Amino acid sequence: MEYVKELRKAYQISFVLHVAFMATLIIYAFTVEILRGNLQDFQGFAQNANFSWIRYIFYGMVLAQVFIIRFIRNILSKRMTSGEERILIGHLNRASVISSALCEVPAVLGVVLFFIIGTARDFYVLLFVSLVLFVLYFPRYANWEEWIKTKARH
Repeated sequence: MEYVKELRKAYQISFVLHVAFMATLIIYAFTVEILRGNLQDFQGFAQNANFSWIRYIFYGMVLAQVFIIRFIRNILSKRMTSGEERILIGHLNRASVISSALCEVPAVLGVVLFFIIGTARDFYVLLFVSLVLFVLYFPRYANWEEWIKTKARH
């Protein structure tokens, strides 16, 4: 049980990073709303070109992102079969931070789509997907503790 202090510290770091990634969603929303408020007729930067088809590519990428996060987490958890608690805690922290970063991707794609096409609705749909992913993959200390107990060599 000597690893508990190290586990708590790693969890706190992961928690703070996850919340920081989530906070960037607010910045994206402010950016979109400021542009919409200051440029009432904002049609995107590619307003003369017909880029409406890109919406489907971005939504496809977001759908793939949902599965990619799960796939990467599975790969990382399979690589972490057993070992010393210290090493497992590092792997667990890394998997959590990578998941958090990947949860932000749909919102980033939403911002890019807003800049290209100018539709805030698409941005907010993708922002919502990011929020759902952040909630699903929010680091939970009880899960970390249970996982370490099952994987650690004693």
